[in-house]
Amino acid sequence: MALLKDTAHRIDKEPVLFLGCSGTEILSLAVVGALAGILLSVLLGLITGLWFLILPCLFIGAFVGVYKGGKIMMHKKEGKPEGYYGKIILSWLSDQGILKLFINRSGYWSIRK
Repeated sequence: MALLKDTAHRIDKEPVLFLGCSGTEILSLAVVGALAGILLSVLLGLITGLWFLILPCLFIGAFVGVYKGGKIMMHKKEGKPEGYYGKIILSWLSDQGILKLFINRSGYWSIRK
């Protein structure tokens, strides 16, 4: 029973899968890399007419995005608490008005009776 009490807090966080990144971080890096690969392949297709390179550029972009982005994230996340950059991104989105997750109010708080 003591084992369950000691390890229960470890279940709540995502496990590290590759280069210090969790599954959601790897997925977001892969999506960004794939979009960059598609953009590069469309530009390459417009210039040279080699449209069959769209699919290989997509996969190469996703691989490079995960590998290079994972290395960059590993160095950026060093010494930061769990979920630090996720909270920074959510705070920025809340400041921009895209998401309403945080209370952003300046002024005095009062309780009226």
